[in-house]
Order: sequence, then structure tokens, then C-alpha cells
Amino acid sequence: MAYKYDSDLEFLKRLSSNDLKDLFDVLVYDEDGTLRMNEELTSSTEYQRYGHDYAKYPRRIAEELQHYGGNSFMNFFRNEGVLYKEILCDACDHLDINYNERSATSLIEKNMFSKLLEDSLENMSGREIKELCNELGMTNIDKVIGENKQVLIASTLTLFQTGGSHSYALAVSVADAMVRQTLEHGLSSVVGKVVLKKTLGILAGPIGWVITGALVSINLAGPAYRVTVPACVLVATLRKKLKAEQEAEQARLKAEQAEQEAKLKAEQEAGKTEKMWYLAIISIVLIGLAVLAVFYMKGKHHSSNNPNNNPKSGVEKLKNPSHKN
Repeated sequence: MAYKYDSDLEFLKRLSSNDLKDLFDVLVYDEDGTLRMNEELTSSTEYQRYGHDYAKYPRRIAEELQHYGGNSFMNFFRNEGVLYKEILCDACDHLDINYNERSATSLIEKNMFSKLLEDSLENMSGREIKELCNELGMTNIDKVIGENKQVLIASTLTLFQTGGSHSYALAVSVADAMVRQTLEHGLSSVVGKVVLKKTLGILAGPIGWVITGALVSINLAGPAYRVTVPACVLVATLRKKLKAEQEAEQARLKAEQAEQEAKLKAEQEAGKTEKMWYLAIISIVLIGLAVLAVFYMKGKHHSSNNPNNNPKSGVEKLKNPSHKN
């Protein structure tokens, strides 16, 4: 079965091997760490050649997901993979998540995260929700008075819906809990490292286990759904990660550009000031030279009008002899 081109999975080729590790593990390993019965990835030419350098064969990894997607439908024996959006919609149907199949894939993923997150928050106390929000850096949550659970849940879901770092952090918390349920350990790749350092600590603590416990009740019956549901959560998280990195890079470039523009403006101002000083000095020198020239011309004119300084002509010497013979 060959890979079917899927625009929703093409972004995987822009990820590192560390990013792809958890997705690979979910596709290949069972809960007890043994190879899944239906997996074909470890026997592929790509895996035999590149091993754990997953970034060398992202399409083969996507093909494996398409293969499991084909096995999750009623036609269990269909020998072809299906596109990611179809797998995602099937997972949402299995989890009883509302969505519009005509919506963008990222929006359906957001609906999936929102439902999983809401279910997790419902199993937490108001204090735990507030602690989670504080640890994730959601300073706005401090404006909520007291520990009203429903208000905190609504506020947290609103923050998730608005996107940005808060949304990604919460997506990571859900993905970590899903992977923990599936593989008996949390996220092991760089997916979680983009979030605040405190986040990783809290996900490994009591609150992380509360989220994991809430997801334990999720129906993952059937070998295919034990793969496709956590795989969809991971794909959605990786998509958010890439977007978060792009936004961070854009912010960094924008800051660098602003800094360069400020530096250039300062240099231009400094150059303008230096130029004005040069002009002032030149003006002073020119004025000084002009004053000297005026004094010189006046002195010369005064000297030419003094009769004692004028030499007498020969006729005047004869008329007024100044010496005796």
C-alpha cells in the first residue's frame, strides 16, 4: 500500500526526528512496549535504512497512519489507506465529538482538543484547574475571583480557543495524557519542550495524572482506534507546535528588524549631529577667514592713504631738495 498524497500531513516533512518520535512510537508500539501486530513500519525499507532518523521518512510514517485509518472503518479489509481528515472525522465520531466535516482540518482538531480538555477539566477541582492555569502561564486566570469551577473551565476553554501559547500548552497537556495512556509514558519528544518549563513538571505531577485519569475512560476499543485516536491527537499537537515555532520565529525576526531600524535611526541621528558639527566648524573657520580678510583689506587701504608711506616722484624731489651739495 503506497502513500496517498495528503496536504494535511505534508507538514510532517518539516519536523525533526525528535518531533516525530512520539508519533512513530504510537504507530509501532503497543501499551506493553511490544510491536503492534498490524504495524508494517519497522519492516519497511525506510526504517531498515534510516532507523530512528524519522525525519528521513515522514511520508512512510504518514502512510502507516493511513493504513490504520483504512482498518478503522467498517470495511476492515479495504487494502488502501485513507486521508488524514477522514481518519480525524472517524476518530471524532468514535469519541462522540461534534464537528462540521466541511470545516478546515485544524478547526476539527480544535474541536477534538476542546472536548478532551473539557472532559479532563470536569474531573478536576477548581483549585487544581487554577493551579494548572497558573503553571501554564495563564496570568489572566488570576482575574477570576475564587475557585468557581464552571467559571474556571469556561475561562480555560476560552483561552484555548483564542490560540497562541496558551492553546498550545493546553494541547500538549492533553497529548501528554493521551500518550501516557497509550504507551505508559508521557511525551518523550521535543513537543512538550516548547512550553514553559514548569508545564512539564506539572504534567508529571498529580494534576497531570488527573488529566490522564479523565482520558482513561475514553473508548479506544479496537486495535485501529488505539492507534488512530492518539495519533490524531499527536498530529494536531505537532501542527500546533510548528505554528507556535513559526509565530515565535516571526516575533523574533520582527524584534530584530525593529532593533535594526532603531539602531539605523540612531546612527543616522548621530551622523546628522556629526555632520552639523562639521558644518558649524567649517562655518566658524570661514567666518574667521572672512574677518581676517576684512582686517587685512582695511589695513592695506589705510597704508595706501598715508602720505608718509608713499614714495616721492622725481619732480617732487627736484622741487623740494632734501639734501645739500
